[in-house]
Amino acid sequence: MNRYYKHIIFLTALFIFITGIIHGQVNQNSLLSSVQNYPNPFNPSTQIHFVLVKDAEVSIKIYNILGKEIVTLLDNKSLSAGQHLSEWNGKDKNGYSVSSGMYLYQVQAGTSVFTKKMSLLK
Repeated sequence: MNRYYKHIIFLTALFIFITGIIHGQVNQNSLLSSVQNYPNPFNPSTQIHFVLVKDAEVSIKIYNILGKEIVTLLDNKSLSAGQHLSEWNGKDKNGYSVSSGMYLYQVQAGTSVFTKKMSLLK
């Protein structure tokens, strides 16, 4: 037996990619439907599109992949039923451009919460 075979080490790597997260129960009572951003990946900005089934107060927050809040786009703003959009310009709450990477956006209307991923490429 070759003496080098005794020193072979096998390594295994596990990679986890988030493709989408839905918080809360999606049912007929949900105030939100059709939540999506476009374009994705984006540079320099993206639009978050959503549909409200009925009037509600809406919050939209952007988080980095570690869960740190980057910016709040809407903060309990009263919106009527129908299609809406909010644009994120790729900047944090202090107005600084954020780095390339994966970000999460969370749209909340009442008890309905959708969290999805988006990628900023520079």
